[in-house]
Amino acid sequence: MKPSKTLVDNIHWNEIATLIRLTLVAGNPSKQPAHNQFYVPEIIHLVTLVAGTGQTLVRKSVYGIVMNLLQSLYVARADDDTGPEILVLINECTQPDTVQLFGLLKTTATSEYSNVEPSGEKQHIDRQENLTRLLVRVMEVMAGTKGLQMCCLSSVY
Repeated sequence: MKPSKTLVDNIHWNEIATLIRLTLVAGNPSKQPAHNQFYVPEIIHLVTLVAGTGQTLVRKSVYGIVMNLLQSLYVARADDDTGPEILVLINECTQPDTVQLFGLLKTTATSEYSNVEPSGEKQHIDRQENLTRLLVRVMEVMAGTKGLQMCCLSSVY
């Protein structure tokens, strides 16, 4: 089997896209807030691999996975010191510049999302780098302490 040039060209892309959609549905916050924090490094890794890839529905699903994660973390930690930091991240993720990191564009508040592609390789790399920085911040806030931050970050890389 030959390797594909892009992930979307891979013969398994339909299965990957389906699993991403299932992850969105399965990742809805549970009634036990601690359960929402079990797979944060794995979710972050998945997002870095597939954000901005494929059809609009897949891109919206990846964006939704991140928003579900942040909202569940906020519910679990609203009363401790990280609650306000998580709220800042949630608000940041609704900004147009951040939404573009997921390969999405929304021209007005009531319009549907559409795909936005980077204009060149440099913009693609910059977008990926900025998304990774955002996700590292999510992990840092989620970890709370420096020791946990290093543990969580090492599991992503």
